[in-house]
Amino acid sequence: MIVNRTTYNEKDMRILCSKTKKTKAFWIRVVITVLVDAFSVCWGIYCLKLYCDYNGRGFPGWYLPLTGLLFALPVWTAFSFATRKKRAAKALMKELSRMGGCDREITFGEDEAVVSSAANGIETTSKYSYDIMKVFYTDEDGVYIMMKRGEQDVFMPVHDNGYAEGSKEELIDLLESRGAKRESL
Repeated sequence: MIVNRTTYNEKDMRILCSKTKKTKAFWIRVVITVLVDAFSVCWGIYCLKLYCDYNGRGFPGWYLPLTGLLFALPVWTAFSFATRKKRAAKALMKELSRMGGCDREITFGEDEAVVSSAANGIETTSKYSYDIMKVFYTDEDGVYIMMKRGEQDVFMPVHDNGYAEGSKEELIDLLESRGAKRESL
């Protein structure tokens, strides 16, 4: 039996955001956003060309700042897309801290892993079969297990400094013996 007491941290959330699979809806939103940004840039170029052709005569004062906004939209989209993982990790950590943290005790038995946690005075217990643990990632800080429960991805970090019984090597041997594939981050 392997017992680990783990508290989520921001690194766990960044790994979670980077390793979860992107849904079809996510990619549809990305394509629509790129199309809107491309249209915005083309329309901005057309408006700027029109403004230069007439030397600015007859155009209202708000025309040029509005044209500038057409160029700012794609820049803002690129910035938000580049920083989305970090912002998502911070939002998840803020939510966890609002709930009173997320201290978990994970017990790896012979047939299943039992996760016990308490947040806001509510204790929950979840059981996970080793059959759904298909892949795990190893790092110098711990083991990160990704599971598929129906359509939902479940993320289970196991930090090196939290073992009450057993060790990281024993956990890795147990997961590999149950058919989980090992990958590094």
